[in-house]
Parts: sequence; structure tokens; C-alpha cells
Amino acid sequence: MYELVQVSEKCYYINCPAKIGVYVADKDNVYLVDSGNDKDAGRKARQILDKNGWYIQGDRVNDKTGERTVWQFFPRFAYQKLFNASLS
Repeated sequence: MYELVQVSEKCYYINCPAKIGVYVADKDNVYLVDSGNDKDAGRKARQILDKNGWYIQGDRVNDKTGERTVWQFFPRFAYQKLFNASLS
């Protein structure tokens, strides 16, 4: 469990209970799809992305009402604070 599975040239998913979707925008940047709210799953997913040298640009999630889907975008400085990560 918690392995990266490629489904097309730019699309992957992380095999975990939430099946987190990963879209590769370019060589360094990815977008997550439905990353869930489990901190442990999020931490393990980030470790997988870090191993591939990918930076999370944003996350597609449902809003609090569950009625619509919204994108959350992470500027590099926010990513650094959010994930306590160093960026090269």
C-alpha cells in the first residue's frame, strides 16, 4: 500500500485507502485530486511525491458542503510552511 501507480503519461494515483490522484503538470509540479483528510495518508503521499522530486501546486477537493469541487493552490512559500519542506 502507498505506492505510486502510473495510469497514463501524466496521470498517476497513490494506492492507499483514499486513492489519491496525481496529475503531473511538468517535470517538477503536480496537482493532487481528492487527497482526503487523513494526516497520516497525506504525510505518506508527500513522501512519495518528494522521492520523485515533485512539488504540489494544488489540490482538488470538495468544499465543506460537498456540493462543489474547488482547487486549493499552494504558492511555494506556503508549501514550505505547510509541509516544513525546503525547496531547491
